[in-house]
Amino acid sequence: MGHDLDRPDTLIWLCYLSAIYTCCVLATLVIHELGHALAAHWLGVEYSMSLTSVISDGGTDVRRAMIAAAGPMLSLLQGVLALVFLLLAARNSALLAQFGLVMAALGFSTAFGYLLTTPFISTGDLGKVANLLQFPLWLRILLGVVGALALTVLARWSGHAQLALLPPDWRGMPASTAFLLGGVVPWLVSIPVVLALMWPPPALLSLLFPFFAGYYLLIAWFDGPVWARVPKLPVALEPHLAVSLGVSSAMIMLAVVLRWRA
Repeated sequence: MGHDLDRPDTLIWLCYLSAIYTCCVLATLVIHELGHALAAHWLGVEYSMSLTSVISDGGTDVRRAMIAAAGPMLSLLQGVLALVFLLLAARNSALLAQFGLVMAALGFSTAFGYLLTTPFISTGDLGKVANLLQFPLWLRILLGVVGALALTVLARWSGHAQLALLPPDWRGMPASTAFLLGGVVPWLVSIPVVLALMWPPPALLSLLFPFFAGYYLLIAWFDGPVWARVPKLPVALEPHLAVSLGVSSAMIMLAVVLRWRA
C-alpha cells in the first residue's frame, strides 16, 4: 500500500529526514576534503585522500596554508550553491528542499566552525593557516568572533527554515518538538552511520566531525525567538523517491569506496 504523503506518518518522515541528513554529512565530508585535494593537485603537491583527511607534502608554508584553507573555502561554496538549490527547489519538493537546506547549513557551519576555532585549535584548518602565516593574536580572535556571530545567524535562519519545510501535519505540534524530530533526531541518527564509515580514523580529531556537524541545530534549539513564529513556506510534498534514494545510494557508495581505499 502507498502512503499519502500529503498527510505523512511521523515515522516515515523521520526515516526520510534521517537518510537525507546522513547523506548530507557524508557529502559534506567528501566536499571538504576534496577542497584540500584540489588545492594540492593545483599546486603540484603529492597527496592522498580519504573520507576524512588529505595527507600531502605541502612544501612551503604558503602552499601548506593554501591547501589548509581550501577545505573551508569549498565548504563555504557548498553552502552558497546549496542555498541557491534550496530557493529553486523549495516550491517543488519538500524532500529536495530539505536536502538543499541541510547541505547549505552543513556547508556554512563547517566553514564558520573553522573560523570559530582559529584562535583555539592550531590543528584545525584555519588554525594551521594562522600559524603558518603567523597571524597576530588580534586577527585570530577577530576571526573567531566572526565565526561565532556567523554561526548564531546561521542557527536562527536554519531554525526558521527547518520549521517552514516540515510537513503541515507537524505544525500542530509545539514548534520545539517539530524541530527536535525534523532536525535534531536525524542528526543523532547520522552519527553512528558516519562513524562506522570513518573507522578507523586517521586522527582522533576526525571523530568529532559527526558530533559537531549538527551543533548549529543545538544553537537553534536553545534560541527562544525561533519558536515565536513558524514561517509559512508553501511546498509540494512530492517525495521524488527515485532521486532521494539515488542520491542516498551514491553518497553511501562513494563513502564506502573512499573508506576502503584509504
